[in-house]
Amino acid sequence: MISSELRAAIIFSVLIGLLYLAGSLFPGSLDWGFHFLGFLPWPYTILYVAAILCLFFFVVKGNPDELFDALGKKMNTSPLQLMSGIVFLIVCSAFLLRVRAPLLGDSFYLMKNYHEAAEGTAPLYPRDEPLSTYYYAMLLRSFGLSSYEKFLDGFLIADILLGIGFIANVFFITKTAFTEARQRILVMMFLLAPAYMQLFFGYVETYAVLLFAVSLYINVSVLCLHRKAPFWLVPTVFLFMALTHYLSTLLIFSLLYLAYSEVKSKRAGQVVAGFGVLALFCIGLLVAIDFDIARFSSSVPYSHFLSVAETSDPIESYAQAYTMFSLFHLIDIANLVILLAAAPLFILSLCVRRDKRALVSSSLARFLTAAIIPAGCLLFVVKFDLGAARDWDVLSPYFFLVAFLASHLWFRQAGLHTVRSYVLLLFLTLTNSFVFAFLNSDADPSLRRFASFFDRRTLSQNGYYGASLQLALYYHQVEDLNEPVRIWRAYTASFPDDARGYGNIINNLSMPGKESDILRTYEQWYARDPGNASMREQFERFCIGAGNRFFAKGEFSSAALFYQKAVQLDSSNARAFNNLGSVLAEERNYNAAIAMFEKAIALDSAYSDAFYNLGYAYIDSGSRGKGTEYLRRAARLGNERAQEDLQKQKLAW
Repeated sequence: MISSELRAAIIFSVLIGLLYLAGSLFPGSLDWGFHFLGFLPWPYTILYVAAILCLFFFVVKGNPDELFDALGKKMNTSPLQLMSGIVFLIVCSAFLLRVRAPLLGDSFYLMKNYHEAAEGTAPLYPRDEPLSTYYYAMLLRSFGLSSYEKFLDGFLIADILLGIGFIANVFFITKTAFTEARQRILVMMFLLAPAYMQLFFGYVETYAVLLFAVSLYINVSVLCLHRKAPFWLVPTVFLFMALTHYLSTLLIFSLLYLAYSEVKSKRAGQVVAGFGVLALFCIGLLVAIDFDIARFSSSVPYSHFLSVAETSDPIESYAQAYTMFSLFHLIDIANLVILLAAAPLFILSLCVRRDKRALVSSSLARFLTAAIIPAGCLLFVVKFDLGAARDWDVLSPYFFLVAFLASHLWFRQAGLHTVRSYVLLLFLTLTNSFVFAFLNSDADPSLRRFASFFDRRTLSQNGYYGASLQLALYYHQVEDLNEPVRIWRAYTASFPDDARGYGNIINNLSMPGKESDILRTYEQWYARDPGNASMREQFERFCIGAGNRFFAKGEFSSAALFYQKAVQLDSSNARAFNNLGSVLAEERNYNAAIAMFEKAIALDSAYSDAFYNLGYAYIDSGSRGKGTEYLRRAARLGNERAQEDLQKQKLAW
């Protein structure tokens, strides 16, 4: 007979499965937390459905209790052997399913900074995550940064090492927090199943260090709660975690709860010692960095929090796609939850439904609740710089706490100890995480998914620009020179008043044979912002340079086109008039050429090249005497060609 909990778990699993299938039909920016199958070949969808059906059959008709009893005993009798097996499986998964197109964060910023720091051309920027930054810098330096591929390889090895540390922490957490062997192995697998494990698969960001640090903090704290570690160790590990990313200070309330528990248990001395050690470490750290806090922080000109209503501040509007109570904000939150914590939150809802005080029913529950609530509150107000679909990693380490709290309450409550429901949710989570990993292990579907995020309903202009830049940089790495131009043209179509879009198109077109495309881009830019003096100056320089290249190749009509454009942009540009005159002279239109040279001289009376060209225009048109006089004037202005020509003719100047 199926229990009510198992029935609820089956219904929930069917709904999540149907959600993934629906996402495969309409993959886009509004279902980014479950649309992965939509970018993979259709056999993956068939395999997904088959896996879900096999899972239901195994849970309902099979005997999962026996399997996990055996694994649980193995965890007690041969822990090292079991740990080695789990590490081997995850390391193999990391190599086989490594991220192939790491675009979902600041990967190219990191690559550029690490490379420049290794070359000594720029300092390493710790930003808000100093220990994480230095960890990767140390390992990457040992691997070398001679190519994009080596950079990715270095990150993969660095992530795998952190993943092994994370697995070890999870092992000891479950061993301390749970007494039954079957519970230990189930919870361990459940904590290793969510999509945050992607951070250890060569994901080019620094949040893998934070996830490891959070697990280490929880490990030490659980040991402290069970009186197996002194309290003074907890603040020390908390400081380590905070230095991996300052955002982890959100867990401060959990540390204060532990301190309160120690005082209540008449161990105030441990609290004093713990915070004393924390203070000493902080003082020592400040002295070590010469109190240069600015170097270990980063700032942006806009708020990190969503506004309640539409804002008139252009800087805030630039960085914000929606307001706090927007439907699109809620959609983004729902996607993040489905991606990282669908099953844990379902378990929590069952536990709270059964016991309204479940979240404060034990010391461990209170500790985890105190850690989760601030992170949960932040999720509802934070403004994701890159858009939630690409910034999912920022808060992902804290979903580990949600999975742990759900597991603790599940096995603590009477009547919810059945293996079947938990196994179903465990394997559902694992299956969905593998779909996410499969997607990111292939560059093509990953790139198509990335392109689907370009939606102004969920992406601010700041995020749109960052996404365009990262996508363009990726194509540069794989030596595709056409895609960056297409990307920036799409950006200027969406944001025609942003000069950076036009500038990036022009930079990506800066190669022989693209002059007409660059001209068209400059004309679009000029039509949009004619008062931009810097742009006009660049436009003029380009026209003169392009005209010179065509002139050198003997393509005089093309050269004339660019020189005329330069004259239109700046009627006081003597060089443009002179060069246009040279084209007309080559075409034997001497009267028009003379007019151009005279205009150049009128604008710049010391322009020796214009006098020289004017002289030969007169000579070639039959006025040798007048032409020779202009050659003499050019020679007197220091024109070496005029001096040499006159010298050959034995004429003085």
